[in-house]
Amino acid sequence: MNEIKLLSGNSHPVLAKLVANWLGIDIAKTMCLNYSNQETSVSIGESVRDEDVFILQSTSPGDINDGLMELLIMIHACRTASARRITAILPNYPCK
Repeated sequence: MNEIKLLSGNSHPVLAKLVANWLGIDIAKTMCLNYSNQETSVSIGESVRDEDVFILQSTSPGDINDGLMELLIMIHACRTASARRITAILPNYPCK
């Protein structure tokens, strides 16, 4: 039986914790690093194989590009790890 996995980027960890508490689940262990050369690295610390993954990531506060790239890299990491379904949750949608 597949479970729900909630992943959170660096944008709103407090909101992710509130959502996880409301759902009665834990936030999956992830590490998002931003290097000085503007590269972003994401590693997922637990298996998401055959799971329904929800990624809570906003494009603010901060640079829209950084938040969006972090989200896309997290999606790629989940896809590579054979997640069953991946749903991105953006509390606010970027527009300029």
